[in-house]
Amino acid sequence: MEEVEKITAVVDGVARCAVVVAAWAGLSLAELRGLKWEDINFEKEQLNVARTVWHKEVIDTKTEHRKAAVHLLPTVITALKKHRKQNPDTTWVFEGPRVFPLDLATVGSKHIKKALKGTGVEWYGLHAFRRGLGTRLYNNGIPTKTIAEILRHGSGSEVTEENYIDVDESTATAALKSLPKKSPKK
Repeated sequence: MEEVEKITAVVDGVARCAVVVAAWAGLSLAELRGLKWEDINFEKEQLNVARTVWHKEVIDTKTEHRKAAVHLLPTVITALKKHRKQNPDTTWVFEGPRVFPLDLATVGSKHIKKALKGTGVEWYGLHAFRRGLGTRLYNNGIPTKTIAEILRHGSGSEVTEENYIDVDESTATAALKSLPKKSPKK
């Protein structure tokens, strides 16, 4: 969470909004690129992923599970509303000059990475926020099955456990400390 705050402190505009949405909604890079304003319901505080954009192709989501509604936290709603106000005539949330989604990977590698120089924060790309969300939720005690639902993994907990959760050292230490202090009597 500290890294997310450091990143959002040094970037603005499209880059800042993309980081906030990626960090707190758990979308993949292709899902971020595929977002249209019509997919966002500010009143219900959610968005629906209807498509992905990979390179120059607009395609359907990987699975039906990926179309599940994504709950938006207040910080995401605020960032999206500000971004919408700055880009009122766009169809795509992260629209480029050719009325097509920006290449957000390039925004990251050219603009965000450059802005992070000297901050001590390393740039791992926007998809790293999806993994980071899974890890943060797990280390906060959220069950893996719930995390799989939040990340919209249709195959259940296996993909989530294998690819989206890193056990924090403090979580492992707390688990060991939860064991009984005395050896059981024979």
